[in-house]
Amino acid sequence: MTVRSAALSIAVLGLLAYAPFLSRTDLLNPDEPRYALVAREMLESGNWLVPTLRGKTYGQKPPVFFWSIAALGALRGGVDETAARLPSVISAIVTLLAVFMAARRMVPDPERGVRVGLMAAAVLGTTTRFLVLASRANIDGMLTMWTTLAFWAFLAGYPLHGGPARPRWMALGFALAGLSVITKGTGGLLFLLGIVAFLVLARERAGWRTVPWVRGIAVLLAVAAAWALPALIAGGAEDRHTLLYQQMGTRVVDPWTHARPWYFYSQTLPQNFLPWTLFVPVAAWALGAALLGKEEASAGERRGLWFCLAVFGSAFLFFSSAPSKRDYYLLPALPWLSAAVAWGMEREMAKATLGWRVSCWATVALAAVAGLGQACWTLCPREKLPEFAYGGAPAEVIDALVWPVRAMGIVLVSGAVASGALLARRKLWPAWAALVLAMVSWWFVYRGWMKPAANPALSGRAFAERIAALTTPQDRILVYGPLEETLVFYSRRSMEWTDQPQAALDALAAPERVVVVTTANGWAQLKEGRPEPAATKQGEGTVGDETFVVVTNRP
Repeated sequence: MTVRSAALSIAVLGLLAYAPFLSRTDLLNPDEPRYALVAREMLESGNWLVPTLRGKTYGQKPPVFFWSIAALGALRGGVDETAARLPSVISAIVTLLAVFMAARRMVPDPERGVRVGLMAAAVLGTTTRFLVLASRANIDGMLTMWTTLAFWAFLAGYPLHGGPARPRWMALGFALAGLSVITKGTGGLLFLLGIVAFLVLARERAGWRTVPWVRGIAVLLAVAAAWALPALIAGGAEDRHTLLYQQMGTRVVDPWTHARPWYFYSQTLPQNFLPWTLFVPVAAWALGAALLGKEEASAGERRGLWFCLAVFGSAFLFFSSAPSKRDYYLLPALPWLSAAVAWGMEREMAKATLGWRVSCWATVALAAVAGLGQACWTLCPREKLPEFAYGGAPAEVIDALVWPVRAMGIVLVSGAVASGALLARRKLWPAWAALVLAMVSWWFVYRGWMKPAANPALSGRAFAERIAALTTPQDRILVYGPLEETLVFYSRRSMEWTDQPQAALDALAAPERVVVVTTANGWAQLKEGRPEPAATKQGEGTVGDETFVVVTNRP
C-alpha cells in the first residue's frame, strides 16, 4: 500500500467511525455546553478576541477551540451539537494522520514503515479514551492534534536516519506548538519537554546543535503572542490575572479543582488504552531488545523509538506531577505510546512469537468476557443488580438500553470469536484486524444506539426548555447550588449563580420578579430553619441524577 492510499484510508475510516451521530445526543456536562456557550456568545457578540461566558470574560481557556466551533456555527446558522463536536472529529482524524506519518518516518524501510504507521493509527484510533473524545466537544482532542503535528514536523526535519537536517520543518514544529499554546496553555511546554527528553535519552549530543532553538522558540512565542498580547491589552487587570496567573500558574502547581494523587494516571492509563493494554508487555519486550542491541534495528530506528518513549514519558511525568488531573489530560501522550506499541507489535507479529500470540489470545478473551458481561446485564432482573450497574437511571431508560447494550455485547463476542478462529489458524494479521473491526463496530453501536437511548437520563434539555417556558428573557434568573451549563445553553436564558443561601433568600425577597433554580435539596435548605421564603414552586425536572426545581416570588 502506498503512503497516499494509506493516508486516504485512515481519513475515510476516521470519518466513518467518528462523524456519524454527532447530533443524536444533547450536549452533556461538564464541558460540552460550556464550550458551546462560549462559542455562541463569540458568534453572537462578534467579539472573537476575548472569549466570554454568560457575558463575563472567560479566561480559563485560550480561544482556538472556540473559534472553530463558532466558525462552524456561522456556517450552520448557529452553534448546535454538530458545530460543537465536529472540531473534535476533525482533530481526531488529523491526529491519526500525524501519528501515521510519524511512525512511518521512524522505519527506514518504506513498505514496513507504512505498515507500522497504519498499525499506530489503528491502535490509537480504537483505544477507549480516544474513541470517546473523538466525537465529544473537548479541548484536549484539539490540543493533541497540535502537539502530535508539532512532533511530526520536528521528526520530519530531524536527521533520524542520517543526512542533512531540515531546520524549516523543525521550525514548523515550533510554530504548531505555538498554536497548541493558544488552544490550551500546556502544549508548548509539552513540546519543549519532549524534545529535551529525546535528546537526553537518545544521547544525541550533536542534536543539541541541530535543533534551531533560538528561531524555533521565537516562532513559538510569536504565534502564541499573536493572540495573547491583543487579548491581554483588550482585557482588564482582572482578566490578565485570570489568564496568566490563575490558569497558567496556580492551576498547575496549586489547583482549586480536580486534585488527584501523583499515581492517578498509573491507575487510569491501563483502562484508557484498552483493548491494546495487554499488548504493551510484548511490545515493551521488542522495544527493549532493539534499544539494548539484542535485536537488529538501525540507528535511525532506535532514535525513533527513543523519541516515542521520550515524548510519552515526559508527558506522563508532567501530568503526574501536576496536582490537577483528569483522565483525558493525558491524551497528548497516547499517540506516542501507540506508535511505540505498534512498532513492537509489528516486529513480534512478523516473527509470530509466542508473546504476541499470548497477548492476542488474552485480548480476545477480554473482549469475549466484556461482551458476555454486557449481554448478562440485559438478562438480569433490575432488582437483582447493584445500583452502580444502572447508575440510578429510571426504569424506562433501563428498558430502552436493553437491546443497545445487548447488541454491543454481541459485537464484542462476535469479534472475539472471529479473531480467535483466525488466530487458531495462525492468520495473525487478519486476527488482529478483526479486533480493530470489533472495536470500531462496538463504538458505532454505542454512539449510534446506546448513547441516544440513555440521552433522556443524562441530558437537562427538557428541563431547560421548561425553564424557558416559565420565564421571559427579561426575568432575573438566579441559580443556587450547582450551575448546570446545559440549562443555560438550551433555555437561552441569562442566569446568575450563587452558592450563598442568603443571597438566594434576598433575591426572592426583592420587589421585582425573580426566578430561582436550585436542586430539591437546595430548596429544602432555603426553607429549613429560616422564615418561609415568599416563593412558589413552578416546576421541576432532572439533570442527570439530580432533581431541580424552579421557584419564583412573583408567579
